[in-house]
Amino acid sequence: AMPLRALAALSVFALPALAGCGELSSTEASAEAPIYGGRVEDEGTLVARSTLALFSGADADTGYALVDGSATLIAPNIAVGAAHTCLKFRPRFASFGPQMPVAEPYGSFADARRYPRVRPVVRCVAHPGYDDTAASREDHASRPVHDIAVFFLAGTPAGVAPVKLLARDAELPREITLAGFGAYEDQFDRWWEGMKPYALRRVDTFVGEEYPASYQFRDGPIQGKGSCQGDSGGSVYVRITDATPELVLAGIPVSGPACDEGIGYNTDIRDHLGWLESTAGQTLRVARSLP
Repeated sequence: AMPLRALAALSVFALPALAGCGELSSTEASAEAPIYGGRVEDEGTLVARSTLALFSGADADTGYALVDGSATLIAPNIAVGAAHTCLKFRPRFASFGPQMPVAEPYGSFADARRYPRVRPVVRCVAHPGYDDTAASREDHASRPVHDIAVFFLAGTPAGVAPVKLLARDAELPREITLAGFGAYEDQFDRWWEGMKPYALRRVDTFVGEEYPASYQFRDGPIQGKGSCQGDSGGSVYVRITDATPELVLAGIPVSGPACDEGIGYNTDIRDHLGWLESTAGQTLRVARSLP
């Protein structure tokens, strides 16, 4: 397995972000729906309100912002994503909502009046234990990887929804939902030409195996369902029972083989709660009760 945004020849993928507390939309996946076996997320859902895309610039021909990775809002102005996105791409902007922004002539993505859903990324902090050599090795499941980073934003748009994190002592449920701004079915072969437009997509799958030694877990396999390039740092959500059904962030997609194989490796949030709170400089909201 290798980091999700890698050379096409390496057949590796990255995954988008998934959001918020609350129930997912009940819309069924369509035949055209991407993230591989999933569907485009609707405007205004809790998933769309807490997921963001990370990018630095736009395609010169079309103006569409080009995705570096995905992330999930976990506190006001603070998101969690992948360490390899932080260190390799140093994204300059974060975009909220299910559709990516389009650059206007002579416009700047830093102009909040022109781009109300875009905010600058002030800085990102990768986990000090991140090991990109472990992430790219076949035996990565037996070695600590720590592919996780905190992204500090210069504000957030109105209506966004930071999510809760799965508690360290909670059991990881079998059923999970993946979300992100990455590649998908018909456009996968053209991803390296700059697939346009990117959009937030989600798909339901399951936990295949947990890897305590690497602080990761694997989703799938379900042939044709999973994450892809651009989804790195996105969301792995589970549903818990509190007063009402609620979605909680359990992991972030970071690597995997070919997109259509339906296998992905995810950083386990439970093993990184202490580091996240220390780096964010605040106590984060944690969900403890599981069905």
